[in-house]
Amino acid sequence: MASVISYQGKIFLIDAGPNIALTLNAIGVDVNEVEGIFHTHAHDDHFAGLTTLARANHRIKYYSTALVRASVTKKLSPLLSISENKF
Repeated sequence: MASVISYQGKIFLIDAGPNIALTLNAIGVDVNEVEGIFHTHAHDDHFAGLTTLARANHRIKYYSTALVRASVTKKLSPLLSISENKF
């Protein structure tokens, strides 16, 4: 699950499901072109693609509520073997 927005020449995502790489590839967008992500909630079908985005050559801006960010951090830290305080 994801939506891609192009705004003033920059690429943003609303959520990033597990197939985000395929979605971006299908529309000719490289993961390194993504400027930021607006994250609505932490269901797996909306956040599982963050592991793909973590491989970008730059830090992608992350926008969410504090509750969503805390939930995603708790889920992703063990998957990526990164301490929660590094997020």
